[in-house]
Amino acid sequence: MFGPDEEAFNKNMQIVLFPYNDHDDPSNPAALDSNAQWLKDHPNVRFYVDGYASSRGDLVYNLALAQRRADWVKRALISRGVAENRIKIATGWGELYPVCPETNDECWTKNRLVRFEYAPD
Repeated sequence: MFGPDEEAFNKNMQIVLFPYNDHDDPSNPAALDSNAQWLKDHPNVRFYVDGYASSRGDLVYNLALAQRRADWVKRALISRGVAENRIKIATGWGELYPVCPETNDECWTKNRLVRFEYAPD
């Protein structure tokens, strides 16, 4: 059973998508702004930032790209007023744990993302 903060977090936090081979220019910047505002409105919530990449390209490269995405989103949230100590860790998972497991353009697009995980105290 989720607590009220976790349930609200899961309902309100949006994934941030990225174009192919990019880590600092999200495809949906409004999601980042919305997430920052929600987090500022809920100052007791702590969370993880998880970066991912599509399965296109080299595994090692994709791990590094996913880490750059997670780090960039972390910095972007901080620059929008979210306290750094609320972010437990930013991790790049590369192509592990894909949102969409198929190997086509639609799935590759869905897998180039940063998502957020609630971190209970």
